[in-house]
Parts: sequence; C-alpha cells; structure tokens
Amino acid sequence: MTLVLAGVAVLVAALVGWTIAREDASGSAPAGSPALDLTARAGEVVVTGAGFPPAATVRLSARTAGGGGSAWTTTGEDGGFDLVLRPPDGFTGEVAVSASSGDVRQEQALDVPAGAAPATGPDGVGTDDAAGVPLVVPLTGAPAEPPERAPTGLPRFDVPEEIAADCSVDVTDELNRWLAGVPDGSELRFARDGCYRVDGSLRLEERSDLVVSGAGATFRATTRVPTRTTERAQWRLDLGAGITLRDMTLVGVNPEVRFDEDQEFDHNLFIRGTSDVLIENVHGRNAHGDFISVAHGADGETIPTGITIRDVSADTIGRMGIACVACDRMSVTGSVLNGVALHAFDLEIEGDGRPGREVTFSGNTVEEHGWAAVSVGTPFQTFDNDLSDVEITDNLVTQPGTATDECLPAISFRDSKIPAEGVLIAGNSLRSRTDAILVRLASDVTVRDNTATRLGPSCGDPVGLRTESVEGMDVGGNEFSGYRAAQVTE
Repeated sequence: MTLVLAGVAVLVAALVGWTIAREDASGSAPAGSPALDLTARAGEVVVTGAGFPPAATVRLSARTAGGGGSAWTTTGEDGGFDLVLRPPDGFTGEVAVSASSGDVRQEQALDVPAGAAPATGPDGVGTDDAAGVPLVVPLTGAPAEPPERAPTGLPRFDVPEEIAADCSVDVTDELNRWLAGVPDGSELRFARDGCYRVDGSLRLEERSDLVVSGAGATFRATTRVPTRTTERAQWRLDLGAGITLRDMTLVGVNPEVRFDEDQEFDHNLFIRGTSDVLIENVHGRNAHGDFISVAHGADGETIPTGITIRDVSADTIGRMGIACVACDRMSVTGSVLNGVALHAFDLEIEGDGRPGREVTFSGNTVEEHGWAAVSVGTPFQTFDNDLSDVEITDNLVTQPGTATDECLPAISFRDSKIPAEGVLIAGNSLRSRTDAILVRLASDVTVRDNTATRLGPSCGDPVGLRTESVEGMDVGGNEFSGYRAAQVTE
C-alpha cells in the first residue's frame, strides 16, 4: 500500500467491497466517507474514527517494528469512535493502524516523535471508555532505554567482547560456557542493545543469587526445534534460587498467532523448579510455545515458589502467554499480552499433589487472544492439590477471545477439576462474546466491581457472571452490558 505524506489517498476496491485509506495525521477524508485519523500526543497516538457503521463493533489493530496492540470498541450513533494507543516509553517510529467493521476497513500510519507518555489509570492500565473516556491500549515491546536500576552490590561480570553480539552466528555454547564460569552471587551484564543468536537454550541450572541484566539486549532463535518433544527456550532456569532476569527481549521463530502442537514446547522463557525468581522488563515474541512457562523441576518434585513477573510484554505467541502447571506464590503485574493463540494467563495445575497457591494476576492488559484472558483449569483430573488464594484484579481485557473452535469466558474456571478455595475477582474491565466470568468448583469466592461488555457475534448463552458448584459467594458492584442476564447460578 502507498503512504501519502500530504493530502489523502483513498483506494476503493469494489470487487471485494472494502475501502482502504492512508493519510497523514493532518489529513481528512471527504464528508460522510469512512476515515481514520491518527494524532501523536506526548508519546501516545490518538485514534479517531468517523463514518463507520453506527453502533457497530470496530476491530482495531496496531503494529510497530517491535510489537503491537489490539482492541475492539463500539461506534456511536454517528459512526465515530476514539481510542488511545500507548507505545513503550521513549518509542519513536512508525505505528501502523487498521480498523475494520463489517465491509469497511481503514488503514493509517503515523511516525511518532519522541515524547514521554503520561501515566493514566491504576498501575499503568488503560481507562475504560464506559464513562466517555477513550480506552487506553498499551502496545507491546521494550522501552527505548532500559530503566535506571539501583546498584545490586554484587560482583559484576560483563559478557566477553569476543562473543558475537550482532546475531551473525549461534553463540549458545559460548554463552553457556561463560554463564557456567560466573560464580553464584554475581551480576551478569550483556552488551548494551546487543543481539545474541541463541538457537539452543541459555541455561542457569542449580544456580543461586544471580542478577542477569540484558541491558536492552535481544536473544534471538533462528531455527526450529528438531523434534516435538524438544523443550527449548531462549532462557531456562532449572532448580535454582534467587534469580533475577531483566531488561531484555526474547525472540523465537514463530511468524504467526497459531498453535502448532509439533512446536508447542518452544518457549521464550522456561522456569522449572526455581524459587525466588524476579522477571522484570522482559519482552518476548514469536514463541511457538509459551512466552513464560512455569513448572515443577525436571526431578518431578521441586515446586517453583516466589515467582514475581512484572512489567513484561509479549506478542505473537503460539500457545499460552504466561502459564503455570505447578507454582506456589506467583504474581504477574503490570504486563501486556497481545497476539496469544490460546489462553493469555493460564493456571493449569498438572500432577497429583502439585499446588497452585497464592497466585495473583493484577494490573495487566490482555489484548488479542484466542481462548480465555485468564483460565483456571486443566484437561487432566488430578488429586491432593492445593488450589487456593487466587486473585484476578484490576486487569483490562481490550477484546474478546477470537478462536472459532472454543467459546470461553474472559475469566474462565470452565475446565477446573480441582476445588479452589479463596478466589478474588475484582476491578477488572472485560470484553467477551460469551460469559464475562465463569466460576465453578470453588468456595469463598468474591466477585466485585467488575465491568464487562459483550461485543461481536455471541457464542453460547452469554451472561455476566455464571457460577457452578460454588459455595460462599460475595457478589456486588458489577456492571454487565449486553448479556442475557447479570448472573446465573447452576
């Protein structure tokens, strides 16, 4: 398509019945015709649509060189809508936006100059448009500069300069030899904004008290895994303790948002049986498997505990965004997931006796995803598990799940086979095609102050809150729009 730097370019494609328009931020379309206007404002991009079908669902997608974002919104009676995109801090460059509704499609691109984005909403989460305030949609990707960090006080080891930092050759073995030679209780630092080709896995096995600073570096795979059972990740943490991973981008080889069972164990980051882990400002994309997978150790017994994941983002993920099959005290906060084929957040306890205890998803944004935004459940029946103290609070879901083979609520306990005790679902802003919230097989459940809107073609029998086999409910202050009923108990 052609980008016109001044004026307006309108291409009418009558054979396929849709219109594409590209114009600069100061341009305007003829009166009455569909138009999409982009304006840069203090590091944000204000998206204004006009001339779309009235009172209709608009599907919006944005792409940058390092990430993207998506949302569904509804036009007014005049066919207009407003929405705000927030690129990562310090972002400069092109943001390409498309908006579609029925047979109408508009595309537009804008170069965003430097500018600090002001914070809005709690914990950086966008504000819903229910009160007339445009929805704020954060885009995935790393900030232009790694944040300033307080000194760790640990001995520092810089990656050897002779290890290629331009992604020209596979350096998996060289980096693993260097990692193995750095003593526990150290800080490891990579080249600022370097690029390391890693066609295997970087491994921290039985290591303790390490701070791994990527300094904005990228770790990139270029080859597919050789077999379906190959478990690869750009970084693997195995049976260790006290590990921090920060300020880096992890890139796999998956080109599209699609689940491929032959590649489903090819992750960006794999945490196995490691405790007291901090993952912050880590950005992943193009994984065939999960962005972050958390599981018991390879010994089949060691449970990862004290897992803190904050201020991360991921895009174009073939399986789950962030998944736990065994974890104790795990929290995910302030993070953005877009382009996830299955569940965005997945608490899927597998194996008898393994816990999903004190798990928190709070202040996150879920954008394009296939199944549920947050799922608690497993396809396998297990026994003697402790599934307790699960908190799902203050999350923003900008669009419903898109998979045609599944019809899942935004927050779903549909597949839960383990009794859960102590569930808090509060302050979330949700969008769904079916139920907004489904809780089953649980006790001591609080569902308060959530808002939800049904958008797009519905599936199932959409209600705001559906409960099945639940004891001890505290429900109140929820607002559900477009559903058959606010609450149904079965």
